[in-house]
Amino acid sequence: MASKKQKPTPKKTENSENKSKQRRLVLGMLLLFLAVVLTVAFVSYFFTWQADQSIWNTLGDRNVSAQNWMSKIGAFLGHTFVYKGFGLAMFIPVSLLALTGLKFIFNLRKPLINKWFWGTLWMIYISVNFGFLHSKNAILGGVSGFEINRFLQDYLGVVGTMLLSLFTLFIFLVFNAELTPEKVAQIWDKITSKLRNAKQQIQNKSSAENVSSKEDEDIVIKEANPPRVDVFTHRTEIPHLQEDKEEAQDLPDENFQITNPISEDVEEIVEFQVEKQKEEEIDPEVLAQKIG
Repeated sequence: MASKKQKPTPKKTENSENKSKQRRLVLGMLLLFLAVVLTVAFVSYFFTWQADQSIWNTLGDRNVSAQNWMSKIGAFLGHTFVYKGFGLAMFIPVSLLALTGLKFIFNLRKPLINKWFWGTLWMIYISVNFGFLHSKNAILGGVSGFEINRFLQDYLGVVGTMLLSLFTLFIFLVFNAELTPEKVAQIWDKITSKLRNAKQQIQNKSSAENVSSKEDEDIVIKEANPPRVDVFTHRTEIPHLQEDKEEAQDLPDENFQITNPISEDVEEIVEFQVEKQKEEEIDPEVLAQKIG
């Protein structure tokens, strides 16, 4: 008779699952630890790489100290991966290393192969473009980025290398951002609408400022010439008509027309003379006789 296979007991299954979780946790913590160490070493190397250039011949001498925050190990890692590698773009694989550690720790089901693929391409692309600045700052692109950039310039020239870089960037955006002609049109419409709205807001703001400045001027004029109030009636005095008269005098003569012409038959002015009554002379003798 064939021997029967024994089914795994729940206790053994639980133990195997616990061991698997422990291994994932240890591996995730190890990757996360390496990511933190590399980050600290790389950040420090950007500030101390010139001072640590002279310690490579005496790397085994314990009396020689490095300026890097991670000491000689940090200086060695920075020199190997940043200076001889891909420069500033080395932070991309470090971040992916930390993300992989978190995946193992929390048992995430999301695959990271696609991220590692595109992250590696972006690292090379950024490093090659920083190769144009090698004469100003060699650490940005690293030796690897500079060498690839020089290789492309030898066959394509500076302009050709820049055009190839733009074309590569376009391909990256098409595949990563899933660009289509419709999405490009939508993005363009959003940009133009935002520009129009910004322009309209600027115009409205300028017009509002002009109106407020005009109102301020009117207020200043009113404050300079306040209305006079009568002391007894407590009413505002009626403004004088002198200005209106002056305006009426300034009007041109052509605005006035004679509608009823003067008739030629002008009445003669009659001169009246008032004659004074002559006083009668009184004879004194006659007056005496009348009295007597």
